[in-house]
Amino acid sequence: MSVFPSPRTPEPLGDIPGSFVALYRADGARGRVQLSLAELAERYDYCEDLAQMLVDTARQAHLDAGLPPSDVLERIERGLADGAAGASPAEAQWTLRRLAELMRWDALS
Repeated sequence: MSVFPSPRTPEPLGDIPGSFVALYRADGARGRVQLSLAELAERYDYCEDLAQMLVDTARQAHLDAGLPPSDVLERIERGLADGAAGASPAEAQWTLRRLAELMRWDALS
């Protein structure tokens, strides 16, 4: 799985992609991870599952309601931002970018 490939993407940690690990590094790229590996894996699994679950929602909004991808992502972003999904703001952004990747839509800037 290539999640947000880029020359600046931090190294993965086990099965957890570097783009997610960076959320919990002290300096965002190379610092010490602020969670235990078990906690990090749990948060990653949660966010990955959330992104996978949102694929059907995004597809329905795009195809059935005829919304362009940018509008679908914006609506989902607003839903994630309220915190009810249980994701931190950084995790919510990662989940949204992962959803865009799964949908093969341009990721958010």
